[in-house]
Amino acid sequence: MFTYKRLFRILKSGLFVLLLMLTSCAADEEIQNEASNPESEEKDEIITTDFDLIGAIDNGEENEVITIPKGTYVIDNQLLLKSGMSLTGEGTDKTKIIASDDWDPGTAKLPNDGVNSDVEDKNAYLIVLSHGTKGVKISNMMLSGPKSHGAIFGNNCDGLIVDNLYIKEFLWSGIRTFRMENAEIRNSTFENAGGKHGNITGGGLYLTWTKDSDFYNNIFFRSGDQSRPFYGIKGREGRNCRIHNNTILVNFSIEFPHENDHNMEIDHNYMTGTVSIPKFGGGGVPDSGITFNIHHNYFSASYALEWARNGTEVHHNLFDFSTDKDGGNLISCWTEISPGPTKFHDNLIKNPGRGVFWSEHVFNNYEFYNNHVIANTTTTPRSEGLFGFDKDTDFSTISIRNNIIECKGLSRPLMRNNNSYNADISNNTLINISDTAEYTNMNANSPKGPNEQLYFPMWC
Repeated sequence: MFTYKRLFRILKSGLFVLLLMLTSCAADEEIQNEASNPESEEKDEIITTDFDLIGAIDNGEENEVITIPKGTYVIDNQLLLKSGMSLTGEGTDKTKIIASDDWDPGTAKLPNDGVNSDVEDKNAYLIVLSHGTKGVKISNMMLSGPKSHGAIFGNNCDGLIVDNLYIKEFLWSGIRTFRMENAEIRNSTFENAGGKHGNITGGGLYLTWTKDSDFYNNIFFRSGDQSRPFYGIKGREGRNCRIHNNTILVNFSIEFPHENDHNMEIDHNYMTGTVSIPKFGGGGVPDSGITFNIHHNYFSASYALEWARNGTEVHHNLFDFSTDKDGGNLISCWTEISPGPTKFHDNLIKNPGRGVFWSEHVFNNYEFYNNHVIANTTTTPRSEGLFGFDKDTDFSTISIRNNIIECKGLSRPLMRNNNSYNADISNNTLINISDTAEYTNMNANSPKGPNEQLYFPMWC
């Protein structure tokens, strides 16, 4: 019996066969086209010389993937990438791009003011992303150029991804960018990747006007007889960026010193140098209330935080200072107008050296709570107070509460001047502190010291 359901099944079956035939024909045609034009399959084999590499990039199109086989490629001019290009090698120990000894751009344009991209000598970088070159990925290779200003330069280079690069020996900065959003720089090593020229020091990363970007799993260090300082990560105006899980073994680990940074997160880093975020004059506080959120880091330099930034929160960090290198204050504030606020809580501080906090001028709105401080005065006797506030500070805005603060060896005072006793000093456990008669330290019957155990999964 003929039914509509049967008719539907017949039509459906015929349609399936027709689609299968069309798909098969299209596939056969695609195979024939690939056989007559096998360009995409053979690109990996084309690059065997320096000239091949330069030609592949110069003649390449946007969004093209260029794979560089293992080998050392010596170039004497910049590689100018196009939007969407992916430049990938076979590994940092296999694919190496090195600037020729004859390529010597000099240092006449170093240093620059960090603001104007036109000041940069773009011809002095190995790889260049000119204005508006976006969506580029560079991965799995070594870049080196002892006479070059840097490895990578980018201007308005949104979407840049750098993954597994070894950037070694550059004069100014490893990666130098202006106006960048939605970028990731990860899993890379920066060895001697920058230096100081005049009175300005470059960085492994030198980032100007960066937004919504992520910097993680990188290593920054100096080696051999390299004496030129360079910063790990340096920037001007960062917005909604995260710097995390990096190992930064240089004298200034991170510096964002000038414009209004908003919602910057610095976490789970191992740092042997200073984090500098001074913002001369303090700077505004964003709607979120946070300029910098600094947490779960390991600090080993006694001059740990260069301060005056407002809207900061510092919590759940380990400050572990050696007794033979304890000449700094954990927080040092140099600027004249510093209205705060700073919230400093749930940190462990071992041997704060000269002190926990010091400001040359007035600094208001500072809260220090639920921390544990162990000061060691056995090896290096110190008599100054742990907190050094200017005598004209508005002490109604200063709070030191719910902490455990103890001295091993000689006792030392909590505060450095009499005016500081007008601060809120309450509910602290104070052991071997010499000035306890000067304030009440009223017991509030609330928890003292960090509220939870510090956990650093990066190092566990």
